[in-house]
Amino acid sequence: AQERSAARRTKNGTERARLRRLDQIADELYVAGIALRAEEFITIWVLTGAILPAIALFLGAPMSLSIGLVIVGVSAPIGYVTLKRNRRLAQFGKQLSDAMTVICNALRAGQSFQTALKNVGEEMEEPISREFMRVFRETQLGMPLEASLMRLVQRTKNQDLDLMCSAVIIQRQIGGNLAAILENISDTINQRIRMRGEVKAMTSAGRLSGLIIGALPIFIIVL
Repeated sequence: AQERSAARRTKNGTERARLRRLDQIADELYVAGIALRAEEFITIWVLTGAILPAIALFLGAPMSLSIGLVIVGVSAPIGYVTLKRNRRLAQFGKQLSDAMTVICNALRAGQSFQTALKNVGEEMEEPISREFMRVFRETQLGMPLEASLMRLVQRTKNQDLDLMCSAVIIQRQIGGNLAAILENISDTINQRIRMRGEVKAMTSAGRLSGLIIGALPIFIIVL
């Protein structure tokens, strides 16, 4: 009986780990704006990593080419999702200050914070409109606002958004003028964006030199 109980616990733990991994993949696809379920993406990933090399071998391609196709087939779907995700998250960061302005205006007009999130979802473009509208819909379906905001922070991994959500959660617990708090945070975000732009401009020559030097060994090997 103890062995069966241990085996059952191990099976349940494995199943929970698998479900958590599927949820993580689903969140990655959602943030990247790719309309696929986690199971569908895994199927495509396996097919590109196995079917293309098998077809190449069947057609008489050398083993080295088949191995190269395996590497490309395995890495291409993940690289595509990562690239799209990073681009959308960068765009999300640029839109966050404007979204907070919309929220502040709605709060000053007497609307609730959830309604302000809905305004962002209706008035702004993706990806931030999609993310904020998801928070609004989750709260309408009964999820606590704090939990929905934390899920949003986990998906986007944006420090400025984390600061905003922490301020909202604290304000709901102890009270205060949320519009004024978010306005101060918006100013801080704008200063950070401006500073990042200045640093990026000042280090552009060094970063380009680093990319060229880093690519030279690969170029020489290929040559």
